[in-house]
Amino acid sequence: MLTSETVTVSEESIINCETIDQLNSFKTQLSNLQYEGTTNYDRQRFLNKIETLNKLIESKKSSLSETKFQFQGQPQKLETYVNTNFNEFKIAPYKEGIEDETLLIDHTSHLVIKDFRNCLIKDDFKSSSVNLIDGEDSKIKIFINGTIYLNNLHNCILHLQFHQLRIHNCSHLSIKVNSAQTLKDSIIIENCKELLFNKGVKVHDFDSALVVSNNYQLVDLDNMDPIE
Repeated sequence: MLTSETVTVSEESIINCETIDQLNSFKTQLSNLQYEGTTNYDRQRFLNKIETLNKLIESKKSSLSETKFQFQGQPQKLETYVNTNFNEFKIAPYKEGIEDETLLIDHTSHLVIKDFRNCLIKDDFKSSSVNLIDGEDSKIKIFINGTIYLNNLHNCILHLQFHQLRIHNCSHLSIKVNSAQTLKDSIIIENCKELLFNKGVKVHDFDSALVVSNNYQLVDLDNMDPIE
């Protein structure tokens, strides 16, 4: 959350907002904020937070202006899963409170998925950015050309392609990055532990700026089961 005497903007306040006017007010407040720290490290954290909140505002605006989520025809059980209750459907740019379902992303701009468990999430170059919040025990395959934000995810397996990846407050994730050899400083983690990445990626840990990080490992994930 970013706060001052006149500004109080957080992910929770944006997600719970019900009007576009209020979202526009949040955006104005963020644009008027000025960095008051002294180090480049703190400045980068400040700028990353502003960027994350602005993306979330755009996602929420999309969800308020477009038709809400609905099933596309009758839900169908996935044949690739045995003895499960997974249902297959398409979703709107914002979806919250999901369990035991498969989400196939279709025709969105900025996408937000919050509070999910035991799900399969797939996005094949449909979104410009993706924000996943409060998830666990899920399989995730997201290939986009923009930024992926992971916030408070635990015990998940991910196959990702992106321009930038931001990970905050996550643990026990296995992350296979597509085309890893083309990545440079595009992965940033903060307040994370027990993360596994495939070899060849470069990870910047904000919690270990000057020392070797113990919060992630680079391992061989070539034999990781495909997410289909």
